[in-house]
Amino acid sequence: MNLNPSDKRAQAILRRLGKNPVGVELGVFRGSLSRRLLTRKDLRLTMVDSWGTYRPGYKESGDYCADQSPEDQEAVRSAAEVITRFGEDRRTIIRDDTVKAAGFVPDGSLDFVFVDADHSYGGCMADMEAWVGKLRPGGLLCGHDYIAPDYPGWYVKDAVTDFAAKRGLTVETDEDDTWFIRLPGPLPEPSAEYDLIVFACVKAGTKYDPEYVNILADMVARNCEKPYVFCCLTDDRGGLGDDITAIDLPPGLTGWWNKVALFKPGMFPPKSRIVYLDLDVIVCGPLEPLIDHPGIASDWLQGGYNSSVMVWNEGEHDGVWHLYTPLAASFMHGDQDWIEQVSKWPSLPSDWIVSYRLHAQEWPPEGAMIVAFHGEPKPHEISSGWVRDMWTIAGLAVPRYTSYLNNDIKVIRANVAANIADDRVMPIQAREAHNRTLLIAAGGPSLADTMVYMQLDRAKTGGDLWALNGSHDYLIECGIIPDGMVMLDSRPQMVQFVQKTRDDIEYFIATQCDPSVFDVLVDAKRAVQKWTGWYWGVEDKIIVGGGATVGQKAICLGYVLGYRKFKLYGYDSSYRAGANHAYSQPMNDGDLQVSVVLRGRKFIAARWMVKQVVEFLATADTLTRKGCQIEVYGDGLLPYAASIAARPAEMRIPA
Repeated sequence: MNLNPSDKRAQAILRRLGKNPVGVELGVFRGSLSRRLLTRKDLRLTMVDSWGTYRPGYKESGDYCADQSPEDQEAVRSAAEVITRFGEDRRTIIRDDTVKAAGFVPDGSLDFVFVDADHSYGGCMADMEAWVGKLRPGGLLCGHDYIAPDYPGWYVKDAVTDFAAKRGLTVETDEDDTWFIRLPGPLPEPSAEYDLIVFACVKAGTKYDPEYVNILADMVARNCEKPYVFCCLTDDRGGLGDDITAIDLPPGLTGWWNKVALFKPGMFPPKSRIVYLDLDVIVCGPLEPLIDHPGIASDWLQGGYNSSVMVWNEGEHDGVWHLYTPLAASFMHGDQDWIEQVSKWPSLPSDWIVSYRLHAQEWPPEGAMIVAFHGEPKPHEISSGWVRDMWTIAGLAVPRYTSYLNNDIKVIRANVAANIADDRVMPIQAREAHNRTLLIAAGGPSLADTMVYMQLDRAKTGGDLWALNGSHDYLIECGIIPDGMVMLDSRPQMVQFVQKTRDDIEYFIATQCDPSVFDVLVDAKRAVQKWTGWYWGVEDKIIVGGGATVGQKAICLGYVLGYRKFKLYGYDSSYRAGANHAYSQPMNDGDLQVSVVLRGRKFIAARWMVKQVVEFLATADTLTRKGCQIEVYGDGLLPYAASIAARPAEMRIPA
């Protein structure tokens, strides 16, 4: 099975690690290797790269990174941050010189250090000497480009061999020019975790065209953020996409009995987690839970196993291959009967894999990941409805609702601990329910259009007006003075939104915000209260519920403070004519944009905006059940979803 270079490097590292490994990668660049290492759920990784600030002489080594512009360096840094977000609670990112960064890590705390930064003799030697003391006994000092004939200015091999010889250690090499030096000490206890995710399918004969394989691979790509390899066991490689690894089927099998080849030893790399999907399925939801849940689908009509979806570790269920003889095919109906006969599997949750005919003709049920087309019709025979939208290259996918943090979780926890302990600022106190209306101004593009209605509502109801983040300054510039301001974001750049504060405004600042925000408000003697939005490992008397965005938290904060009537403005959760806010907001200019289709209307939104819509629908449902009244103004995705009480599953995102 052919792997790409990053997969080969990751495999070479991971198969040498034990349980719960803690490591460092020096020289992250776009984050391709970090992404693959973090696939191991028990692995913690510190990613170190200067992304543009290099040592003297580095450019002379011929490294192409040295010639990149600051803009390009920032782009690759951002890419590394984005593609490793799925492991954000297990990663730390340090942007600094790789030698200086060693000072942030305790001695004897690491299981491995992967050196792939400065490839000059002096640079590589300096990195090894700075980091070797950070390793535990038996730890791995390792790296890349042991041999790099295309870069005559690189002397990694010389540095590594000299380093090892000086200490009486041995250098071992592996695939893709990786090298390893094992320090003296006990070997780590082997880990049971998988090191590589493999999505697999089988195409034998002419029943299914290559189109089925290519579309399946595309659907997986739309619905899996973890790194993986997609492979097809086949007797004909013709027409398969370039991103599909083709594996030859062994001879002697026919029809669906070719599935037993999936269990042939050596078919997949050691310590692989294999996710098998039949060709005639549609992927309609995030696949990460399926990856982490070994088992087999259950048959919807006859009970027992259904082999359209199977998840297992390489080496398990080998009896499916070893015990098979052609005689089995003569007295058994099919492969799934054989699989059930010779191996025992846990059942996958029944709501994850559903039948098109029985459950999903109108729309896949909420929570479904896979729709199976057993019997007739097959996906290519359906000419209308959701099937044609999803079963195609670059088709639709149900949007992701998983949270991601825009700051390192360790920084957030440190902020919370420091701010809770700060006795200069009083925490909020819960209030009894009252009749005052709370108007909240978020920063969506429609805020500019609806401000006049907001002012009329404020005058009519005598309600209180809160501004969120930058809408504070925007409203003041428009001659509207809010009664309160709410902030949640932990990034230090948020301090820009408290530079024009007033003594007639209350400031409700989350404890996860950067302490500099509190410093500015306290120094200016503003009325400021603090609140905590999640349990971050630090106790607080009141935890404000709601979603992951300031817009959702503000509603729930209002509820804690006694408000039961809410009017929301600028809660668009979508772009308008390319603008993400009613005012300039550069902090969001780099957000990935996606198209969202809801009941025939198309919106452009960032992924966090889509999540905000989903969370709002849940929050609004909960609060209205508690007797609250919520009105939403504007023409964006969130107001439209609220107006039709849309289910989250009805939103679709073209890849």
